[in-house]
Amino acid sequence: DLHSFPTRRSSDLWQKTLRKAKRERPDAYEKIWKNFGAVLKEGIVSDAKNREQIMKLALFESVSGARVSLEEYVAAMKDGQKSVYYLFGASREALAASPKLEAFVARGVNVLLLEDPVDEIWVNTVGKFGELSFVSASAEDVDLSELGEAEGNASSERAKEMEECGLLARIKGALPESVEDVRFSSRLVDSPATFVRKGPALSENMRQFFKSMGQTLPQEKRILELNPAHPLIAKIAEATGGKEAGDKDGMCADWTVVLLVCQRSEERRVGKECRS
Repeated sequence: DLHSFPTRRSSDLWQKTLRKAKRERPDAYEKIWKNFGAVLKEGIVSDAKNREQIMKLALFESVSGARVSLEEYVAAMKDGQKSVYYLFGASREALAASPKLEAFVARGVNVLLLEDPVDEIWVNTVGKFGELSFVSASAEDVDLSELGEAEGNASSERAKEMEECGLLARIKGALPESVEDVRFSSRLVDSPATFVRKGPALSENMRQFFKSMGQTLPQEKRILELNPAHPLIAKIAEATGGKEAGDKDGMCADWTVVLLVCQRSEERRVGKECRS
């Protein structure tokens, strides 16, 4: 009975039935999850008594291409990995194309792709699976250094040279109303730049929800991260590095427009903006 199913989510009977189906009939369980997954995930927030068991029943899209449970994710984690990484967005396809995942993919680190609105609520409510914290792949301070360098990453010297020639300061000066800061990124491999939010994660959907409730939110602060190994960033550094001061600022402003167009295109693709 579709209407009574959600009201039975606290019972031992349905938990045992779902665990058995997940273990013995994975194809059938995939169909059950497709129809009732969002309802079950609401139970992670509302049913504290059964929260751990519901989390174990949940399935999630992932960068690996497979739909995985949290237990399967943990079992396949890289040596040295200490967090469960995720990214919020509008669809699996859009999320999988996000530049924010490039460093994870390059290191072979799986990331959960969370596309249901309820995902943001339960992740922020629970915070952990066992002893492992949930960490957004778009977090301002995400650190993958414990998992080693991405293959082919040789951008540190270029970043140092570009910073010494004032590239970061010039780009930040060209975007006084748009960004809180401009910095070089360790999360980018193939893309020239990406935006990340400063401070606690709050997606556009959640911001709109709070606004609809009459709550005033602080102005969003974003950080523009640049990939010093990308040809576009190298071109901007070259084009603005050998001119007089006034020319540098003017040319940098022109090139910054190109960067913003690239990032707005990314945000539209991921779902109005890549939700962090």
